[in-house]
Amino acid sequence: MPKTLYVVSSEPRSGKTLVCLGLVSALAARTAKVAFLRPVAEALPGEADPDIRLILDHFGLDQDPADAYAVSREQAARLAAAGDREALLEAVAVAHARLGAGHEVVVCESGSASPGGEGVTFERDLEMAKALGALVVVVVSGCGKTAEQAAEAARLAAATVLGLG
Repeated sequence: MPKTLYVVSSEPRSGKTLVCLGLVSALAARTAKVAFLRPVAEALPGEADPDIRLILDHFGLDQDPADAYAVSREQAARLAAAGDREALLEAVAVAHARLGAGHEVVVCESGSASPGGEGVTFERDLEMAKALGALVVVVVSGCGKTAEQAAEAARLAAATVLGLG
């Protein structure tokens, strides 16, 4: 079973992809066996999710872009609307296991706070991270906030991750 880091945020445009770039860079310098997974990805006809393409291309990771996600946003939204959280968790577990078989570390980037991230909530991302046995990395944006507002957002996110909120 690989070590897994799950990068989440409760707000859009917080810098999750930038954090993933830094994590993959640091980890790839220590091991050649790093994989990237977006449990819920942006499905564009004939194209890979932009974040998947960026990470895989930049680091030349040894994985197929089709293996870098579990379900599309549309599939996640349909599953959420149907109340079928188990199918979503199962799809993520299968995708993670497939990547984990040949890698020491898997970095996951949440899609919950991304524009168009319908179907996946911050809490659902935390549930997926827990199911994968992942360490959670919470990203909080300070953009347009005072220091006090950013600190409060970080406290709220931490309380949610720790089950205190």
